[in-house]
Amino acid sequence: MGLRKTTDRNREIFARFKAGQTVESLGEQYGLSIVRVRALLIEEKHRYEVSPDCFYRTWRDAALSG
Repeated sequence: MGLRKTTDRNREIFARFKAGQTVESLGEQYGLSIVRVRALLIEEKHRYEVSPDCFYRTWRDAALSG
């Protein structure tokens, strides 16, 4: 899987988790272990909090306005 595909997948998993999906269901859906999904969510949470990337800025701005 290429870097862009992995990045997109990780962002999608993070968004689905924020929308209420469980770690277990995400693992099943994406063929990942629960441990890997949790690690991925920790990484994405950190990026969400500090990254200047437009994707994460948009999420932060939406959280502040909503």
